[in-house]
Amino acid sequence: MQKKVVIGISIFLVIVFLFVVYPLFKENFDSTDAQIQIKNLDSQEMISNEKSPIAQFTKEDIEKLEVDCSGTDEEIAECILDWQSDNMIYVPSADENEGPFLQSYEGRWQELIPGIFTSKDVLETHISKSGEPYGVCFEFAVVYCSIAEYYGLECRVSQSYVNINGEERAGGMSTSEYEAFKPWLTKAGLNYDYEAVRLTVPNDSEIAGHYWAEVRLENPSDFDNNEWRIMDASNKQFDGRQLTLEHINDGEEWEVVNWLLKDKTSTLNEYQARIDSGENIGQQNDEGYSDMDTFTEGRDIYADDVEAGREETYVGITDELGNENRAITIDDFMQGKGLAPYMVSCRDSCDYVMAGNPCKDDCEELDEEPAVCYKSCSGDDFFIVCDYICDDVSDSELPDCYKSCSGKSLDIDCGLECWDD
Repeated sequence: MQKKVVIGISIFLVIVFLFVVYPLFKENFDSTDAQIQIKNLDSQEMISNEKSPIAQFTKEDIEKLEVDCSGTDEEIAECILDWQSDNMIYVPSADENEGPFLQSYEGRWQELIPGIFTSKDVLETHISKSGEPYGVCFEFAVVYCSIAEYYGLECRVSQSYVNINGEERAGGMSTSEYEAFKPWLTKAGLNYDYEAVRLTVPNDSEIAGHYWAEVRLENPSDFDNNEWRIMDASNKQFDGRQLTLEHINDGEEWEVVNWLLKDKTSTLNEYQARIDSGENIGQQNDEGYSDMDTFTEGRDIYADDVEAGREETYVGITDELGNENRAITIDDFMQGKGLAPYMVSCRDSCDYVMAGNPCKDDCEELDEEPAVCYKSCSGDDFFIVCDYICDDVSDSELPDCYKSCSGKSLDIDCGLECWDD
Protein backbone atom coordinates (compact mmCIF):
# COMPACT_ATOMS: atom_id res chain seq x y z
CA MET A 1 0.00 0.00 0.00
CA GLN A 2 2.79 2.44 0.96
CA LYS A 3 4.59 1.61 -2.30
CA LYS A 4 1.52 2.58 -4.35
CA VAL A 5 1.22 5.84 -2.42
CA VAL A 6 4.90 6.70 -3.08
CA ILE A 7 4.51 5.92 -6.78
CA GLY A 8 1.39 8.07 -6.97
CA ILE A 9 3.09 11.00 -5.27
CA SER A 10 6.09 10.69 -7.62
CA ILE A 11 3.88 10.72 -10.68
CA PHE A 12 2.05 13.77 -9.34
CA LEU A 13 5.30 15.64 -8.72
CA VAL A 14 6.53 14.87 -12.25
CA ILE A 15 3.27 16.17 -13.72
CA VAL A 16 3.51 19.37 -11.64
CA PHE A 17 7.10 19.91 -12.81
CA LEU A 18 6.32 19.34 -16.49
CA PHE A 19 3.21 21.47 -16.69
CA VAL A 20 3.79 24.16 -14.05
CA VAL A 21 7.40 24.60 -12.94
CA TYR A 22 9.19 24.00 -16.28
CA PRO A 23 7.07 26.45 -18.35
CA LEU A 24 7.73 29.19 -15.78
CA PHE A 25 11.45 28.37 -15.76
CA LYS A 26 11.62 28.35 -19.55
CA GLU A 27 9.78 31.66 -19.83
CA ASN A 28 12.16 33.26 -17.34
CA PHE A 29 15.19 31.76 -19.13
CA ASP A 30 14.02 32.99 -22.54
CA SER A 31 13.38 36.43 -21.12
CA THR A 32 16.84 36.55 -19.56
CA ASP A 33 18.41 35.41 -22.83
CA ALA A 34 16.57 38.15 -24.72
CA GLN A 35 17.78 40.73 -22.21
CA ILE A 36 21.35 39.53 -22.70
CA GLN A 37 20.93 39.95 -26.46
CA ILE A 38 19.69 43.52 -25.99
CA LYS A 39 22.56 44.23 -23.61
CA ASN A 40 24.98 42.95 -26.23
CA LEU A 41 23.59 45.38 -28.78
CA ASP A 42 23.91 48.31 -26.40
CA SER A 43 27.41 47.47 -25.21
CA GLN A 44 28.86 46.45 -28.57
CA GLU A 45 29.56 42.94 -27.29
CA MET A 46 29.86 39.88 -29.50
CA ILE A 47 26.58 39.02 -31.21
CA SER A 48 26.03 35.39 -32.19
CA ASN A 49 23.13 33.97 -34.15
CA GLU A 50 22.29 31.19 -36.56
CA LYS A 51 22.42 33.48 -39.58
CA SER A 52 26.13 34.10 -39.16
CA PRO A 53 28.38 33.35 -42.15
CA ILE A 54 31.15 32.41 -39.70
CA ALA A 55 31.23 28.63 -40.12
CA GLN A 56 32.79 26.16 -37.71
CA PHE A 57 36.16 25.02 -39.07
CA THR A 58 37.33 21.47 -38.47
CA LYS A 59 40.83 20.16 -37.90
CA GLU A 60 40.88 19.14 -41.57
CA ASP A 61 40.03 22.72 -42.61
CA ILE A 62 42.87 24.11 -40.49
CA GLU A 63 45.31 21.57 -41.89
CA LYS A 64 44.17 22.31 -45.44
CA LEU A 65 44.88 25.99 -44.86
CA GLU A 66 48.20 25.10 -43.21
CA VAL A 67 47.49 27.28 -40.21
CA ASP A 68 49.79 26.36 -37.31
CA CYS A 69 49.46 28.67 -34.32
CA SER A 70 50.27 28.15 -30.65
CA GLY A 71 51.05 30.06 -27.45
CA THR A 72 48.97 32.56 -25.54
CA ASP A 73 45.65 33.89 -26.84
CA GLU A 74 47.43 37.05 -27.96
CA GLU A 75 50.13 35.09 -29.78
CA ILE A 76 47.55 32.92 -31.52
CA ALA A 77 45.46 35.94 -32.54
CA GLU A 78 48.46 37.71 -34.08
CA CYS A 79 49.63 34.45 -35.66
CA ILE A 80 46.30 34.10 -37.48
CA LEU A 81 46.57 37.69 -38.70
CA ASP A 82 50.11 37.02 -39.97
CA TRP A 83 48.89 33.86 -41.69
CA GLN A 84 46.16 35.82 -43.49
CA SER A 85 48.59 38.53 -44.50
CA ASP A 86 50.97 35.95 -45.97
CA ASN A 87 48.54 33.38 -47.34
CA MET A 88 45.25 35.04 -48.32
CA ILE A 89 44.99 37.06 -51.52
CA TYR A 90 43.27 40.43 -51.34
CA VAL A 91 41.67 40.62 -54.80
CA PRO A 92 41.67 44.42 -55.40
CA SER A 93 45.48 44.45 -55.22
CA ALA A 94 46.12 40.91 -56.46
CA ASP A 95 48.57 39.81 -59.13
CA GLU A 96 46.44 39.09 -62.21
CA ASN A 97 48.51 35.95 -62.84
CA GLU A 98 46.95 34.41 -59.73
CA GLY A 99 43.49 34.68 -61.30
CA PRO A 100 41.00 34.49 -62.70
CA PHE A 101 39.11 35.43 -59.54
CA LEU A 102 35.37 35.12 -59.03
CA GLN A 103 33.64 38.46 -58.59
CA SER A 104 33.38 39.01 -54.83
CA TYR A 105 29.66 39.58 -54.37
CA GLU A 106 29.32 37.46 -51.22
CA GLY A 107 29.50 40.31 -48.72
CA ARG A 108 26.61 42.01 -50.53
CA TRP A 109 24.55 38.84 -50.39
CA GLN A 110 24.67 38.98 -46.58
CA GLU A 111 22.46 42.07 -46.86
CA LEU A 112 19.72 39.81 -48.25
CA ILE A 113 20.16 36.36 -46.74
CA PRO A 114 22.95 36.35 -44.16
CA GLY A 115 24.75 33.04 -43.99
CA ILE A 116 23.90 32.02 -47.55
CA PHE A 117 27.65 32.10 -48.25
CA THR A 118 29.97 31.25 -45.36
CA SER A 119 33.64 31.08 -44.52
CA LYS A 120 33.45 27.36 -45.31
CA ASP A 121 32.34 28.22 -48.84
CA VAL A 122 35.43 30.40 -49.24
CA LEU A 123 37.55 27.26 -48.87
CA GLU A 124 35.54 25.52 -51.60
CA THR A 125 35.12 28.26 -54.19
CA HIS A 126 37.69 31.03 -53.61
CA ILE A 127 41.02 29.28 -54.17
CA SER A 128 43.68 30.76 -56.46
CA LYS A 129 45.93 28.96 -58.92
CA SER A 130 48.58 28.72 -56.20
CA GLY A 131 46.09 27.14 -53.79
CA GLU A 132 45.63 30.22 -51.61
CA PRO A 133 42.17 31.45 -50.55
CA TYR A 134 41.18 34.88 -51.85
CA GLY A 135 38.52 37.51 -51.39
CA VAL A 136 37.82 41.02 -50.16
CA CYS A 137 37.20 42.34 -46.66
CA PHE A 138 34.17 40.11 -46.06
CA GLU A 139 36.04 36.87 -46.80
CA PHE A 140 39.00 38.00 -44.69
CA ALA A 141 36.78 38.82 -41.70
CA VAL A 142 34.72 35.63 -41.60
CA VAL A 143 37.68 33.32 -42.33
CA TYR A 144 39.65 35.00 -39.55
CA CYS A 145 36.85 34.44 -37.04
CA SER A 146 36.37 30.81 -38.09
CA ILE A 147 40.06 30.12 -37.48
CA ALA A 148 40.07 32.13 -34.23
CA GLU A 149 37.07 30.26 -32.88
CA TYR A 150 38.74 26.94 -33.76
CA TYR A 151 41.56 27.98 -31.42
CA GLY A 152 39.06 28.94 -28.72
CA LEU A 153 39.26 32.72 -29.12
CA GLU A 154 36.26 35.01 -28.80
CA CYS A 155 35.81 36.69 -32.18
CA ARG A 156 33.28 39.05 -33.75
CA VAL A 157 32.85 40.87 -37.08
CA SER A 158 32.32 44.62 -37.19
CA GLN A 159 31.32 46.79 -40.11
CA SER A 160 31.27 50.33 -41.39
CA TYR A 161 29.10 51.80 -44.11
CA VAL A 162 32.12 53.77 -45.30
CA ASN A 163 34.48 52.22 -47.87
CA ILE A 164 37.57 52.35 -45.66
CA ASN A 165 39.57 50.23 -48.12
CA GLY A 166 38.04 51.90 -51.17
CA GLU A 167 36.38 48.66 -52.31
CA GLU A 168 33.52 48.85 -54.78
CA ARG A 169 30.02 49.17 -53.35
CA ALA A 170 26.68 49.73 -55.03
CA GLY A 171 23.02 49.15 -54.40
CA GLY A 172 20.72 47.05 -56.54
CA MET A 173 21.77 43.94 -58.42
CA SER A 174 22.84 43.42 -62.01
CA THR A 175 21.69 40.39 -63.98
CA SER A 176 25.25 39.06 -64.02
CA GLU A 177 25.41 39.19 -60.23
CA TYR A 178 22.03 37.47 -60.01
CA GLU A 179 23.34 34.63 -62.18
CA ALA A 180 26.21 34.22 -59.73
CA PHE A 181 23.79 34.40 -56.78
CA LYS A 182 21.22 31.94 -58.15
CA PRO A 183 23.19 28.70 -57.51
CA TRP A 184 23.50 29.67 -53.86
CA LEU A 185 19.77 30.28 -53.66
CA THR A 186 19.20 26.84 -55.17
CA LYS A 187 21.66 25.26 -52.75
CA ALA A 188 19.70 26.81 -49.87
CA GLY A 189 16.43 25.50 -51.31
CA LEU A 190 15.22 29.00 -52.23
CA ASN A 191 13.68 30.27 -55.44
CA TYR A 192 13.54 34.02 -56.00
CA ASP A 193 13.16 35.64 -59.41
CA TYR A 194 15.55 38.37 -60.45
CA GLU A 195 13.06 41.19 -59.92
CA ALA A 196 12.29 40.04 -56.37
CA VAL A 197 15.98 40.07 -55.53
CA ARG A 198 16.81 43.32 -57.33
CA LEU A 199 14.03 45.23 -55.61
CA THR A 200 15.05 43.89 -52.18
CA VAL A 201 18.75 44.78 -52.30
CA PRO A 202 19.30 47.92 -50.17
CA ASN A 203 20.53 51.23 -51.51
CA ASP A 204 24.30 51.62 -51.57
CA SER A 205 24.26 53.75 -48.40
CA GLU A 206 22.68 50.83 -46.52
CA ILE A 207 25.22 48.23 -47.64
CA ALA A 208 28.30 47.55 -45.52
CA GLY A 209 31.30 49.28 -47.05
CA HIS A 210 33.87 47.39 -44.98
CA TYR A 211 34.04 44.34 -42.70
CA TRP A 212 36.78 43.42 -40.24
CA ALA A 213 37.37 40.86 -37.48
CA GLU A 214 38.03 41.61 -33.82
CA VAL A 215 39.09 39.35 -30.94
CA ARG A 216 38.75 39.92 -27.20
CA LEU A 217 42.17 39.93 -25.53
CA GLU A 218 43.25 40.87 -22.01
CA ASN A 219 46.45 42.73 -22.80
CA PRO A 220 46.08 46.21 -24.36
CA SER A 221 47.66 47.05 -27.72
CA ASP A 222 47.88 49.87 -30.25
CA PHE A 223 45.03 48.30 -32.24
CA ASP A 224 42.38 48.04 -29.53
CA ASN A 225 38.75 48.94 -30.03
CA ASN A 226 37.83 49.06 -26.34
CA GLU A 227 38.52 45.49 -25.14
CA TRP A 228 38.59 44.09 -28.66
CA ARG A 229 41.64 44.02 -30.92
CA ILE A 230 41.23 44.84 -34.61
CA MET A 231 42.37 42.02 -36.89
CA ASP A 232 42.20 43.32 -40.45
CA ALA A 233 44.66 41.93 -43.03
CA SER A 234 42.43 42.67 -46.01
CA ASN A 235 44.44 45.56 -47.41
CA LYS A 236 48.04 44.98 -46.39
CA GLN A 237 49.33 47.15 -49.24
CA PHE A 238 48.01 50.21 -47.37
CA ASP A 239 47.91 48.62 -43.88
CA GLY A 240 44.20 47.82 -43.63
CA ARG A 241 44.33 47.42 -39.84
CA GLN A 242 45.74 50.94 -39.43
CA LEU A 243 43.08 52.38 -41.76
CA THR A 244 40.32 50.69 -39.75
CA LEU A 245 41.78 51.91 -36.45
CA GLU A 246 41.99 55.48 -37.74
CA HIS A 247 38.39 55.27 -38.91
CA ILE A 248 37.23 54.31 -35.40
CA ASN A 249 39.52 56.76 -33.58
CA ASP A 250 38.26 59.59 -35.78
CA GLY A 251 34.79 58.98 -34.38
CA GLU A 252 33.37 57.63 -37.63
CA GLU A 253 30.38 55.31 -37.54
CA TRP A 254 30.85 51.55 -37.07
CA GLU A 255 28.97 48.72 -35.41
CA VAL A 256 29.23 45.08 -34.47
CA VAL A 257 27.42 43.06 -37.13
CA ASN A 258 24.11 41.53 -36.10
CA TRP A 259 23.51 39.14 -39.01
CA LEU A 260 19.89 38.56 -38.01
CA LEU A 261 19.05 42.22 -38.59
CA LYS A 262 20.32 41.96 -42.16
CA ASP A 263 17.86 39.17 -43.04
CA LYS A 264 15.37 40.31 -45.69
CA THR A 265 13.72 36.97 -46.36
CA SER A 266 10.27 38.33 -45.53
CA THR A 267 10.64 41.10 -48.13
CA LEU A 268 11.89 38.62 -50.73
CA ASN A 269 8.90 36.38 -50.00
CA GLU A 270 6.49 39.29 -50.42
CA TYR A 271 7.92 40.28 -53.80
CA GLN A 272 8.02 36.66 -54.98
CA ALA A 273 4.39 36.12 -53.96
CA ARG A 274 3.37 39.13 -56.05
CA ILE A 275 5.32 37.78 -59.03
CA ASP A 276 3.78 34.32 -58.62
CA SER A 277 0.33 35.88 -58.59
CA GLY A 278 1.01 37.37 -62.03
CA GLU A 279 1.81 40.93 -60.98
CA ASN A 280 4.42 42.68 -63.13
CA ILE A 281 6.61 44.41 -60.55
CA GLY A 282 9.61 44.90 -62.81
CA GLN A 283 10.34 46.32 -66.22
CA GLN A 284 10.09 43.07 -68.16
CA ASN A 285 7.14 42.24 -70.40
CA ASP A 286 5.61 39.22 -72.10
CA GLU A 287 4.72 40.84 -75.41
CA GLY A 288 7.55 39.36 -77.44
CA TYR A 289 9.76 42.45 -77.48
CA SER A 290 13.43 41.97 -78.22
CA ASP A 291 15.96 42.55 -75.46
CA MET A 292 16.74 45.94 -76.96
CA ASP A 293 13.06 46.93 -77.05
CA THR A 294 12.77 46.06 -73.37
CA PHE A 295 15.98 47.94 -72.59
CA THR A 296 14.98 51.13 -74.39
CA GLU A 297 11.46 50.98 -73.00
CA GLY A 298 12.92 50.71 -69.51
CA ARG A 299 14.69 54.03 -70.03
CA ASP A 300 11.34 55.68 -70.87
CA ILE A 301 9.43 54.42 -67.82
CA TYR A 302 10.90 57.00 -65.47
CA ALA A 303 10.25 59.90 -67.85
CA ASP A 304 6.62 58.80 -68.26
CA ASP A 305 6.16 58.65 -64.48
CA VAL A 306 7.56 62.15 -64.01
CA GLU A 307 5.37 63.58 -66.77
CA ALA A 308 2.30 61.97 -65.24
CA GLY A 309 3.18 63.29 -61.80
CA ARG A 310 3.60 59.79 -60.35
CA GLU A 311 7.15 60.30 -59.12
CA GLU A 312 9.41 63.09 -57.94
CA THR A 313 12.07 64.22 -60.39
CA TYR A 314 15.23 62.18 -59.94
CA VAL A 315 18.21 64.17 -58.67
CA GLY A 316 21.32 62.53 -60.04
CA ILE A 317 24.92 63.56 -60.53
CA THR A 318 26.50 66.02 -62.93
CA ASP A 319 29.00 64.14 -65.07
CA GLU A 320 32.39 65.24 -66.39
CA LEU A 321 30.80 66.86 -69.45
CA GLY A 322 28.37 68.87 -67.31
CA ASN A 323 25.34 66.67 -68.09
CA GLU A 324 22.99 66.94 -65.12
CA ASN A 325 20.89 64.29 -63.35
CA ARG A 326 22.85 61.33 -64.62
CA ALA A 327 22.25 58.02 -62.82
CA ILE A 328 24.25 57.87 -59.58
CA THR A 329 24.65 54.08 -59.63
CA ILE A 330 24.31 51.35 -62.21
CA ASP A 331 21.17 50.21 -60.37
CA ASP A 332 19.60 53.67 -60.76
CA PHE A 333 20.45 53.47 -64.45
CA MET A 334 18.92 50.00 -64.84
CA GLN A 335 15.74 51.24 -63.16
CA GLY A 336 15.53 54.04 -65.73
CA LYS A 337 16.02 56.84 -63.22
CA GLY A 338 18.66 58.58 -65.29
CA LEU A 339 21.02 58.27 -68.23
CA ALA A 340 24.56 56.99 -67.77
CA PRO A 341 27.23 59.55 -66.84
CA TYR A 342 30.20 60.39 -69.04
CA MET A 343 33.54 59.34 -67.55
CA VAL A 344 36.90 60.05 -69.10
CA SER A 345 38.60 57.20 -67.28
CA CYS A 346 38.11 53.67 -68.52
CA ARG A 347 38.80 52.31 -65.01
CA ASP A 348 36.17 54.61 -63.48
CA SER A 349 33.73 53.29 -66.07
CA CYS A 350 34.55 49.73 -64.99
CA ASP A 351 33.85 50.68 -61.37
CA TYR A 352 30.52 52.22 -62.37
CA VAL A 353 29.27 49.07 -64.11
CA MET A 354 30.86 46.89 -61.39
CA ALA A 355 32.82 44.91 -63.97
CA GLY A 356 35.82 44.25 -61.74
CA ASN A 357 39.42 43.40 -62.57
CA PRO A 358 38.95 41.81 -66.04
CA CYS A 359 37.41 45.08 -67.24
CA LYS A 360 40.29 47.08 -65.77
CA ASP A 361 42.79 44.75 -67.41
CA ASP A 362 41.18 45.62 -70.75
CA CYS A 363 41.59 49.29 -69.88
CA GLU A 364 45.33 48.86 -69.45
CA GLU A 365 45.57 47.23 -72.86
CA LEU A 366 43.38 49.73 -74.69
CA ASP A 367 44.14 52.82 -72.65
CA GLU A 368 41.75 55.60 -73.77
CA GLU A 369 42.94 55.61 -77.39
CA PRO A 370 39.66 54.40 -78.98
CA ALA A 371 37.73 57.15 -77.19
CA VAL A 372 40.26 59.75 -78.35
CA CYS A 373 39.99 58.37 -81.90
CA TYR A 374 36.18 58.57 -81.75
CA LYS A 375 36.31 62.20 -80.58
CA SER A 376 38.66 63.06 -83.46
CA CYS A 377 36.50 61.21 -85.99
CA SER A 378 32.99 62.27 -84.94
CA GLY A 379 33.57 65.43 -82.94
CA ASP A 380 31.65 63.92 -79.99
CA ASP A 381 32.85 62.46 -76.71
CA PHE A 382 32.43 58.69 -76.39
CA PHE A 383 30.61 57.24 -73.36
CA ILE A 384 32.86 54.35 -72.31
CA VAL A 385 30.26 53.30 -69.71
CA CYS A 386 27.76 52.69 -72.52
CA ASP A 387 30.31 50.62 -74.42
CA TYR A 388 30.28 48.14 -71.52
CA ILE A 389 26.53 48.31 -70.99
CA CYS A 390 25.85 47.64 -74.69
CA ASP A 391 28.65 45.09 -75.05
CA ASP A 392 26.39 42.12 -75.84
CA VAL A 393 24.04 43.71 -78.36
CA SER A 394 24.31 43.23 -82.12
CA ASP A 395 25.83 45.89 -84.42
CA SER A 396 22.36 46.70 -85.78
CA GLU A 397 21.01 47.38 -82.27
CA LEU A 398 24.10 49.19 -81.00
CA PRO A 399 23.02 52.74 -82.04
CA ASP A 400 19.68 52.38 -80.22
CA CYS A 401 21.36 50.95 -77.13
CA TYR A 402 24.01 53.67 -77.06
CA LYS A 403 21.44 56.46 -77.40
CA SER A 404 19.22 54.96 -74.69
CA CYS A 405 22.27 54.72 -72.48
CA SER A 406 23.91 58.10 -73.09
CA GLY A 407 21.19 60.22 -74.69
CA LYS A 408 23.60 60.85 -77.57
CA SER A 409 23.60 59.52 -81.11
CA LEU A 410 26.35 57.07 -82.01
CA ASP A 411 28.42 57.52 -85.15
CA ILE A 412 28.61 53.83 -85.93
CA ASP A 413 31.17 54.26 -88.70
CA CYS A 414 33.59 56.12 -86.44
CA GLY A 415 32.96 53.62 -83.67
CA LEU A 416 33.78 50.64 -85.85
CA GLU A 417 36.80 52.39 -87.33
CA CYS A 418 38.31 53.32 -83.97
CA TRP A 419 37.69 50.00 -82.28
CA ASP A 420 38.83 47.98 -85.27
CA ASP A 421 42.12 49.85 -85.07
